[in-house]
Amino acid sequence: MGKYKLDYYVIDNPTLGSDSEIFGNYRKISKPAMLNVYVHRRPIADFELTYDYRATDIGITVNNLSYDLDHMGAYQNGITKIDYAYRKNAAQSGAQSGTQSGTQTGAFNWQTGLPQALNYGETLEIALTVTALEGATNSTLKTFTMPKEMPITLPSTLITERPEFNTQSIPTSLTAESGNAYDLKGITGNIYDLLYIEPVRGNRE
Repeated sequence: MGKYKLDYYVIDNPTLGSDSEIFGNYRKISKPAMLNVYVHRRPIADFELTYDYRATDIGITVNNLSYDLDHMGAYQNGITKIDYAYRKNAAQSGAQSGTQSGTQTGAFNWQTGLPQALNYGETLEIALTVTALEGATNSTLKTFTMPKEMPITLPSTLITERPEFNTQSIPTSLTAESGNAYDLKGITGNIYDLLYIEPVRGNRE
């Protein structure tokens, strides 16, 4: 990696087509042709989605994770241009119509930018192309399938097994057994699957 300067020279041959050195002293060297070469790595294109599950649709937020290894710490980690394109349900449409490519006209064509929301059960393809400071580009393609219905999330908290203590004041002199707590993390799932929830019991360290 870095900047390299190349100087290129050529020598003429007065006895063209012959290896004779009779006129070797008359050979001339050209002026140099100079070229600056910048050697660097391609940027890394990457992103992730976060979801906002709503009653009628799913809001999405795209978090750009792209970077250039040669410019880490610079503004946007060396990424100067970010281009998104997307299409919905192309794979399902191709499978249903018998096509192999999965591409269709109309709503199934690629569109620039990002969608604001998705319907439940939709499939989304997102293509990201990024450009680095030196002009090098790289791309990635990801596919996301939305759930068919809104997941439910149960709020939870950490409580102690013995009511005379709280999570901030469990004496260190107690044994591990007396310091046990129920660790209930946020639980997300289909409403038809959540018939019974059993808390996970773990030691508080």
